[in-house]
Amino acid sequence: SHPADELFTLNFNERVWPGLAAGRGFTSDRGELRAALLRSGARGKTALFDAVDAALRHLDGGQQSRKVLIVVSDGGDNASGTRYEDVLDGALRRDVVIYTIGLADRDDRDAKPGLLRELARVTGGESFFPKSNSDITPVMERIARDIRSSYTLGYVPGEGRWKLKALLN
Repeated sequence: SHPADELFTLNFNERVWPGLAAGRGFTSDRGELRAALLRSGARGKTALFDAVDAALRHLDGGQQSRKVLIVVSDGGDNASGTRYEDVLDGALRRDVVIYTIGLADRDDRDAKPGLLRELARVTGGESFFPKSNSDITPVMERIARDIRSSYTLGYVPGEGRWKLKALLN
């Protein structure tokens, strides 16, 4: 990540809780983020929609103009009070780009890879489904390159002429 990036993690099973230490909404410290990720674990039911909704609301407290979420899940949800449609609406209203990384056993009947694909596609992100743990690092590197090399195009009306502005993120 870039040193100015604001990073956070949220963990979830049937409930959602922050991955960073209490009082730490965001960090730019890779070591702190790595430690937060290592403390997470998968057990219990899955409140994916509640977690993504909480992450979207958490992003509202960030200072950066560009907002990106990376969602790691199998796409299944069996415990949320939040509806998928509300998650999509919240992401689109906030102009958040969502990348999804689908981790699921092929025989997992609760997995919903199509949902992960749709969530990413609708928000301008991309979905990845690594075949093994060793494929996850290249996926994360690809996402980081995409985030770093994207542009925001806009226009500013001038005196009878249009000017095109490109802002490198």
